[in-house]
Amino acid sequence: MNSRQAEKPDTLHQIAAFIIGWRFVVFVLFIAAAVYCGLSLSRVQVNSDLTVFLPGDTETRRGLTIMEDNFVTYASQDVMVVNVTYDMAEELAETIR
Repeated sequence: MNSRQAEKPDTLHQIAAFIIGWRFVVFVLFIAAAVYCGLSLSRVQVNSDLTVFLPGDTETRRGLTIMEDNFVTYASQDVMVVNVTYDMAEELAETIR
C-alpha cells in the first residue's frame, strides 16, 4: 500500500468532499443567501463622509470644522445632453453657466 493512501486527507480535500457530497444542500443554501442579499439591498446605507468617524476633540476634526466654517465650497455638476447640434450645445452651455 502506498504511504500517500494511508494518510488522512488534508482539510481542503475534506471540505471539497463535503461540498461534492452535499452539493444540492450547498446549492440551496447559496441560492437562499443570494435571495436574502438581493432583498437586503434596499436596507444598505453607504456613508461616504469619513469625517463622521472622527471624535470631536481630535485635531483633524477641529481643523475640518474650522475649514467648513471659514471657506465656501461651490458645488459642481456634470451635464450630458444628446441629439443636439454644436450651436445648440454652445447655447445651452452658456445658459447653464
